[in-house]
Amino acid sequence: MHRDFVRDISAGGLSIEAGGKFVVGQEVLLAFMEPSFGKQTKVMAQIAWTGFHRIGLRFNANAKGVMSVGKVKRKRLAWDRSLSDKVTRYRVYWSKDGGIDYGSHYVEVGNVAHITLPDDIPSFPLVAGEIELGVSGISEAGNESEITKITVSIDFIVPEPPKKLRLDDFSDNR
Repeated sequence: MHRDFVRDISAGGLSIEAGGKFVVGQEVLLAFMEPSFGKQTKVMAQIAWTGFHRIGLRFNANAKGVMSVGKVKRKRLAWDRSLSDKVTRYRVYWSKDGGIDYGSHYVEVGNVAHITLPDDIPSFPLVAGEIELGVSGISEAGNESEITKITVSIDFIVPEPPKKLRLDDFSDNR
C-alpha cells in the first residue's frame, strides 16, 4: 500500500510523488477518492517510468472505470546518447509556452535514447500547437547536463465523434 499526491494526470495516466522502489511494468491498483461525494473509484495501471521521487503510471485501457477518449497518432522523440560515460539516465522536458529550463515539466525516462509520445509519459499534455521539448543527461551523482531543445508542432487533440448513430432499413426499389 502506498499513498501519495498526484502531480500530473491525463487521459492516458498520471505521475505521483513516490519514495521507495518501484519496478517498470509492475501492475498496480489505484484508488481515487472524490472528496465532494465520498465516492471511491478503482482502476488498474502499469508503472511506465520511475524517476527521482516520482513514478509515472499508464492506465490500463481495459480496466473497468477507465473511459475511452479516442486515439491520437503517436510520435517518437529520439536523441543521440551523451558521449559521457557518467550519464545513467535521461530527463525529458516540455513546455507549451516555450522557454524550457530546469524548472519546466519533466520526467526521467531511464537510460534510453527514445520515447513514444504520449504513451511513455502519461502526464504529457494532450494539446495541439507548438511545444518545446528538451532532453538532458543525468549522472549517477545527480549532476545534469545542458538541455538539448527542439520546438515542434504537434496535434494530440482527439476530434469529436460522429453523433446519432443509427441503422436504417434500406429498400432496393429500382
